[in-house]
Amino acid sequence: MKNELRRMLFHGWFLLGVCFLLVLCFFSEIIVTGEHSYTMLQILQDMGRGTITREAVLGTDSILRNAFSGYTSLLVPVVAALPMIRLLYIENRSGYKRFYMSRKSHRKYYWDKWIAGMLCGALMLLVVAVLFQGFVLCVLPETVDRNRIWKLAEIYIGIFFYGACSVITAIAVSSFTNNLYFIICVPFMFTYFRDVTVSEIINILSRHQMGTGLSDVIGCLFSRSYLNIAISAEDFRIEGCRAVCAWLLLWLIYYFHLCRRRDLGE
Repeated sequence: MKNELRRMLFHGWFLLGVCFLLVLCFFSEIIVTGEHSYTMLQILQDMGRGTITREAVLGTDSILRNAFSGYTSLLVPVVAALPMIRLLYIENRSGYKRFYMSRKSHRKYYWDKWIAGMLCGALMLLVVAVLFQGFVLCVLPETVDRNRIWKLAEIYIGIFFYGACSVITAIAVSSFTNNLYFIICVPFMFTYFRDVTVSEIINILSRHQMGTGLSDVIGCLFSRSYLNIAISAEDFRIEGCRAVCAWLLLWLIYYFHLCRRRDLGE
């Protein structure tokens, strides 16, 4: 697994993913003051005009959380999985997959790839978070105390968990097809349609004042509570249940589909 992780990290796709997600963070609405919201680009543009007060900017502890919202959250499942997708695609096209699988078991081959891919996605988001937070501290200096450092550490734990779990959709898709187009597009489409569908269901239930309990359950199941996993006990339970379900899904895919194949993955 170490070799697999090294091959994913020390490649241009990892650097490309970090740069792409970092740019997206600058377009996310990270500051909310009253009825207005601001992206980092808007903050940089308006700082000289005094539109955003120092207190409004420095009084928030949710900059990193908000940076991974919006379009960033839609593309994370794809971008975070790019190093793993690229490695699987090359081995499938070149025929190296048959060579590797003939030297070790199905289980070791797939689980090494999957775990390395999840760790790579987690590390990618951590690098993005550190770079973005570093830029924010340079532009908007804050008083760094122990409480603030601990809050950032809690958020980083959630970001690591989020990056690892976001790769699971791409892993599931790559288990059934070698088509690069589907492996890249399906995670994005799944995330987009899931968010839109759940949002509409909750709005309909709330509009007609029916199914409040059901609405709360749907909101918990599909909420983005990963960044608060180390802060809120409820979010920890929710994300823990999701992680268990995700691992169960991967095990079922392996056992009922991959380990029963006799074509060595071709």
